[in-house]
Amino acid sequence: MSAIWGIINKKGKPIGQQLVDAVFTSIAHRATDGKGLWIEQNIALGHCLLKVHPQQTFENQPEQLSDLIITANVRLDN
Repeated sequence: MSAIWGIINKKGKPIGQQLVDAVFTSIAHRATDGKGLWIEQNIALGHCLLKVHPQQTFENQPEQLSDLIITANVRLDN
């Protein structure tokens, strides 16, 4: 199963790379098939990919569509 994570600094301070690296390190066992990161100032979203279905071959998250950014560990059918 993949993993998702997020950090929001409510004081508005930027998210440091050291903190992002620490999170990725702590859940590295969930990222054997790739990882993704979206970061902007005080918000960071991460995705650690562990493929369990062939449909995940081209999965790339977090996904950004215009001003919407999403990361999820879901499977949608239909």
